[in-house]
Amino acid sequence: MALRNIIFHGINEKQSLIQTFCTNAWTRNEEGGGDSMMTRSRQATEYPESVSAPPEPAPARILVIEDSPDLRKALQLLLGPKYETISIASGEGFFEEIDSYRPNLIIMDVVLPGKDGFQLCEMLRASPRHRHLPVLFLTAKKDTNSYIRCLNVYGDAYVNKPFAPKELIGTIERLLRR
Repeated sequence: MALRNIIFHGINEKQSLIQTFCTNAWTRNEEGGGDSMMTRSRQATEYPESVSAPPEPAPARILVIEDSPDLRKALQLLLGPKYETISIASGEGFFEEIDSYRPNLIIMDVVLPGKDGFQLCEMLRASPRHRHLPVLFLTAKKDTNSYIRCLNVYGDAYVNKPFAPKELIGTIERLLRR
């Protein structure tokens, strides 16, 4: 079969919309001698001149609450290529940071100066404006009681330090898909 002509029909808006997503091509059947119409989908990168490509989605915003400056920096480097991150050293000003930064996810340590991560999570879950935010606890506390407390304050995930980068990224991606 040989491709003869590409024919676009743009008589009305509906046809124009169809044109955006499909290309109609007439082909000739060499053996039988008849013409037939074939439709193929456009490739994702192919757009007519009148239609612009959809904008890239904005990266997810992650608020990190961690008292160790070295770990805050390491998390910035690990998450930076894929996510927009901001870090704070304690829960002081916690809600102000959330309101101004509007994160999609919060990663926090359990042991923090002032209020601990569990107390911050309880405050978050008590707030109608913020209770929907997923919370990932990233902590060196490996005891069962700490894990159970995470569940009791409605933490969404619990990752132990030291952590495997793939485990952390996988957990983040799972929480952001919800």
